[in-house]
Amino acid sequence: MPVFLQTLLGLAPDNVALTPCPPPPPGDPIDPGGFYDPSSVSSAYMAAGLATVGLVLLLVVLVYLWNSTALGPRFVRRWWWTGIAAVLLAGLLGGLVIGLWPTHALAGSCETNPTAFARHLPFRLALNRGVAGLLWGLVLYPVVSLILTRSVGYLPAARNGFFHNRGCPVPRWR
Repeated sequence: MPVFLQTLLGLAPDNVALTPCPPPPPGDPIDPGGFYDPSSVSSAYMAAGLATVGLVLLLVVLVYLWNSTALGPRFVRRWWWTGIAAVLLAGLLGGLVIGLWPTHALAGSCETNPTAFARHLPFRLALNRGVAGLLWGLVLYPVVSLILTRSVGYLPAARNGFFHNRGCPVPRWR
């Protein structure tokens, strides 16, 4: 399966190549490369996915709790602008988490350093996860909005933005 498709589905790629390995002692041949530890790569992708979902959930809750009035033009503008921010921030956050997550080499995969030394994931994986985060933010924002307005909005104690906008998870201008 292509790496971008795996990333889009939230799956960590298998056998991520580690190039180059640490330089060998003078006179020894250069090691062509090893692999990242799959468990550290998997944990990075899990953290990126959870961060994306948490960010979108937080932004949806904030936009609905901003004020407790009924659906109006200010709320509609705020909902759309927060949605755009959620998409952009989800992409940025996904790429940053993958790029900065502490990962390490698979022990024994590099001949020049057989230990599990620390190494950040390549930029191309962070970029792929950032683009996937954009797409996930685009999907998650209206879905989370729909779920929360249809569930929290019907609670008797909820006299807030969720209640007043419960029939309209994707607001539109009148």
